[in-house]
Amino acid sequence: MTWRVVALDALPDETWRNGGGRTRTIAAQQRAGGEPPWDWRISVATIERSAAFSTFPGVDRASVLLGAGRIELSADGESAVQMHQPGEVAVYRGEAPWHAEIQRVGPPLSLLNVMTRRGAARGRVQALREGAVLSGHVLAVVVVEGGWRVTAAPSGESLTLSAGCCAVLDGEPSRSTACRRIERVSRAGWLAAVSIELA
Repeated sequence: MTWRVVALDALPDETWRNGGGRTRTIAAQQRAGGEPPWDWRISVATIERSAAFSTFPGVDRASVLLGAGRIELSADGESAVQMHQPGEVAVYRGEAPWHAEIQRVGPPLSLLNVMTRRGAARGRVQALREGAVLSGHVLAVVVVEGGWRVTAAPSGESLTLSAGCCAVLDGEPSRSTACRRIERVSRAGWLAAVSIELA
């Protein structure tokens, strides 16, 4: 398996299907027929103002705040979801009609979003400021600050990533599990890491 590396700014910028924001798709596993048209999807959303989120029945969602600002999600019958600091992670159900109330003092807010169709995949999202080992059928990292090195075991092959880069390691079609060690090589920094297990 080989990492696919790309600068976030180089990914196509698309309007949300409800028109409330914009998104860049990092990776997705498409499926034939049905809604949603994928088993999993990793993307970065840009939100300039408070707006409704699109609904995704049968989908579990996880988001991590990538920059400064505050976002609060609310929906009837659901507990409120809050992200007030960069790196905060929220997990919530896709079928709820979430409304995002945002506060920003600079650029539009950015959220890393991971969506997995129940019964097909499970996702885990975390903010890392120190080294860690990642494992899963699909791995992805988005470097927010600093420099990071990802190393394969036992081969020792490594990849160095800088801020603004994202990398995806997709085990399809063999569905083999990948395991990679990640280390910070700068004095400071953090990244968002995604692990997806396929059913």
